Amino acid sequence: AFARFIEQLTPRDTSSFEKPVQAFVMQIKQVSMKHVRFRLKDENVQNDYGHNSMDYEDLDISDASLQAHDFRLVGDSLNFFVDRLSGREKSGFVLKELRSHIILSGKVFYFKGLNAETNHSHIAMDYFMDAAGWDSYAYFIDSVKLRANFKPSVLYMPDIGYFANSMFLMKDTLQVKTGIFKGVISHFQTHDFYVSYGRNTRLLADFSIKGLPDFYTSKIQADVQSFTTMASDLKAFTLPLDSMSHLPIPIDLPEMKPIDFSGNFNGSYYNFVSDLQMKMAENSHLSIHSSYRAGRQSPRYVDLKIEGNQFPLGLWV
Repeated sequence: AFARFIEQLTPRDTSSFEKPVQAFVMQIKQVSMKHVRFRLKDENVQNDYGHNSMDYEDLDISDASLQAHDFRLVGDSLNFFVDRLSGREKSGFVLKELRSHIILSGKVFYFKGLNAETNHSHIAMDYFMDAAGWDSYAYFIDSVKLRANFKPSVLYMPDIGYFANSMFLMKDTLQVKTGIFKGVISHFQTHDFYVSYGRNTRLLADFSIKGLPDFYTSKIQADVQSFTTMASDLKAFTLPLDSMSHLPIPIDLPEMKPIDFSGNFNGSYYNFVSDLQMKMAENSHLSIHSSYRAGRQSPRYVDLKIEGNQFPLGLWV
């Protein structure tokens, strides 16, 4: 409703014989609101996302507060600075604090210098959304271009569970160092994505995914420039799967010994080619080239080429 209100403020095209329409202008020096409750419910939609999942057709935000300054509305463009925004949604998602310079219009949502603290996460980034118009947001996955420039952040994966329920199963905390995300959700790329986890896990990679939301048929390209970890970190890492909560790590693998990986992946869940390089000591390495083909109903085909030197293969099998 708010988006439609802003859209109506946009001057309409006029002929050369008509007097030009002046853009609507409004300025507010400071805005302060406390103890606000916001409810939005579409009575025509009944979703069953689960008790702790965000339902955009049935929102209930309580104890919200806002402090902002230099609020300026010109036509359909809104520019302001948020000093503090907080609130709690009925799902359990808590926005403890958000600060940002925000620019909104019929095409662009720009959050510059965004800092947000949620239930157990702290996110810092510059976030940009670009669309042809307000109607494009009804087809968000394919029509809205996103760009995020990540800054040092702490991401507790269950916090994402309020938006994607399966993520509640991942009791992991990731340290995001740097990274650039761009594209639409159905076809996006990341560059220089650098994250850390646990005691000694570090990942630097570029990757792209085309075809979401169907993950199994999506085209995935990944270039892992550097991945350092150890068995203790891998064993502690949890997966968002009911059938397998942890990675199947060999029990004889030394807990604290560093393992270095690099390589690439090209294909989909059922059809891919990959190259993997592993190193566990100065003169110990293993190279694996693999291709895999299968279908939901067809037989599996696997082709492996393995080369190594002084690699302790017995620890892995």
